[in-house]
Amino acid sequence: MKRKINVLKGKKDIRKTIVSFVISALFFVFLTGFLGDTVSAESSISIDLNSGQADNGASTLDLLFLFAFLPLCLAVYAVCRNIKAKNIVLLIFSLIFYTWGEPVYVLLLILMTFCDWVCANLIDKATTDGKRKAILIIACAVNLGLIGYFKYTGFLLTNIRSLFGVPEIIPEIFLPIGISFYTFQLLSYVVDVYRREIPAQKNFFWLLLYSSLFHQCIAGPIVRYKDVEYEILNRKVKPEEISNGISRFTVGLSKKVLIANTCG
Repeated sequence: MKRKINVLKGKKDIRKTIVSFVISALFFVFLTGFLGDTVSAESSISIDLNSGQADNGASTLDLLFLFAFLPLCLAVYAVCRNIKAKNIVLLIFSLIFYTWGEPVYVLLLILMTFCDWVCANLIDKATTDGKRKAILIIACAVNLGLIGYFKYTGFLLTNIRSLFGVPEIIPEIFLPIGISFYTFQLLSYVVDVYRREIPAQKNFFWLLLYSSLFHQCIAGPIVRYKDVEYEILNRKVKPEEISNGISRFTVGLSKKVLIANTCG
């Protein structure tokens, strides 16, 4: 009986917080339209897909995230009965979210995750410390090499041209969204496997979920796999936790609109 009362109370709290969220979202639309500021909902950002720069004003992407993407994701997630189905939903929506801003470099995210998944499993199966260390060095070289290419190639070539006059043409290399965050997340995962702090994840798609989860993939913070492994594989969702989550989202959205945007 007591459990039933708690469930009913939790559902009542969810209804209240959903109403608060809707009111805050409508206020978000009004205020951004009135002030003409750029507003991001949760980890969503306004991206000009051609230039890679943030747009000014209330972006269509912001509104699509707030009123279409996020509610649809939560609705589909809610109807799933087991953790495997819920993870599949989160993975699909996370890849859609990233592809929304990076239709090409989403392949880089998947390939880097696959590379680190293979390296971690090889480290886990290696029988000698020498082999384990060699595989770790390969993983570090791949991860740091790729992020170095995208972040510093233009800088290095510019300095070389200023000293020696070559090359004449410096290629324009666009920085993939969130590459720093997911690169160091994946690297920390491989290092933790090497240190035997966690076992290697056998399922590639669950590791891809860890690296691409849209809640924090493009804006951080960097989260170590061992800190979220249990939540990915064995989490149990309670109505009061959903209520608290919606409340925190609403408060954060309100702070963003009322304080951060108005302060510039």
